[in-house]
Amino acid sequence: MIRRITANQLSFRSVEFTKGFNVVLADRTKEETRKNSRNGLGKSTLIEIIHFCLGANADKEFLPREHLPSWEFSLELAVGSRQMTVTRGVENPTNFLVTDVPSNWPIQPTVRRGVEAFIAKEWTLLLGHFLFGLPYDTDGSSLRGPSFRSLISYFIRRRKDAYSIPFESFRKQTALDAQINNAFLLGLAWEDASELLKIKERSKDLESIRIAIKAGILDGFGGKLGDLETRQVRLKDLVTKGQADLESFKVHPQYEQIQTDANRLTGEIHLLVNANTVDREMLKLYEQNLSEEQPPPTDSLDRIYQEAGISLPTTALRRIEEVRHFHETIISNRHAFLADEVERIRSAISNREILVREKTEERAALMEILKTHGALEEYTRLQQRHLEMVNELNAVTSMIENHRAFESGMSEVKIAQERLHQKARRDLDERRAIRERAISL
Repeated sequence: MIRRITANQLSFRSVEFTKGFNVVLADRTKEETRKNSRNGLGKSTLIEIIHFCLGANADKEFLPREHLPSWEFSLELAVGSRQMTVTRGVENPTNFLVTDVPSNWPIQPTVRRGVEAFIAKEWTLLLGHFLFGLPYDTDGSSLRGPSFRSLISYFIRRRKDAYSIPFESFRKQTALDAQINNAFLLGLAWEDASELLKIKERSKDLESIRIAIKAGILDGFGGKLGDLETRQVRLKDLVTKGQADLESFKVHPQYEQIQTDANRLTGEIHLLVNANTVDREMLKLYEQNLSEEQPPPTDSLDRIYQEAGISLPTTALRRIEEVRHFHETIISNRHAFLADEVERIRSAISNREILVREKTEERAALMEILKTHGALEEYTRLQQRHLEMVNELNAVTSMIENHRAFESGMSEVKIAQERLHQKARRDLDERRAIRERAISL
């Protein structure tokens, strides 16, 4: 696959690989002893340069940009039946300049800053497809599964940790990631391992959500499902009633004036009723006085003197007659006054009663309008309250849906795990020969 590694600097010693087994050695001079180290002679750097040209991130330890400002490394390799060279600069590692790119490749280099080149994602997608048969799409995004970078690391191992465990290409590699890559390289169903990884990630996320729900620190759930469903039923009733109230609500343009007039009439009626109450007490008193007001008998004084044996002179009798007449006049005038007052009070009471009836009827008409209509402010408050109820209902409904989605997700994870285990067992039995051959390697 790899033919040659070069650089644009004369101080770099080119490396060529031939078909078969190749060994990179560090020479020793005759003056060196067994205590002399071969570290720092470029063996690990050579591995990093190969990875660098094959799309890895630049390692600052082996390829420091500040010490290699204008360096560019080139790697000649065979991609399928075609020989090509990829060049990447340390100072500008974004661009991958590739020679002899076939015109039928689905991903073509584009001009960036005046240079026709690939970016790392495009270059590794192409290498993954042509060297390992990995899928790609025209958008340059690979499907979920092993990648070129994860697979090539098994063939070009970096540092001592990569040689500790044959099934791992770097230290602390996750078991599922190693399973996906090794299953692919051994011709087994790597899709099952990839699917298991997704299921475990989903299960881990759901478990975190479950803990957060139990602790009450996660928004969007709002308590127990049963309590939320009870609350939802109550809110639905309130929303339905509120909607009906809004639909039947009639706004009167003069509602406030009508309300003011009704209050005014109520006050006037109270004043009239109070005045009638006072006048009825006065009428009762006057009628009682009128019935009790009687002139004294005219012969009572004469009879008293006769019984006493006294004979009054003519002058005295005339004087007594004048007094009697004066007294009768006073009584008559008082009687006439009381009669007039009684009549006046009765008339006033009657007039007030008429006014009370008229004002009561007028107020009743106004109250009927107030009963069947409302003020704009009242309608606005009713509408605002209804919107608050609707928003609360929507929030509770969303919480219930979150609970059910969570419970459904937990069930789906368990079902998916069981189905995947059954599928993996069947697939393993079908590929027994491949498995046994892999074990014997």
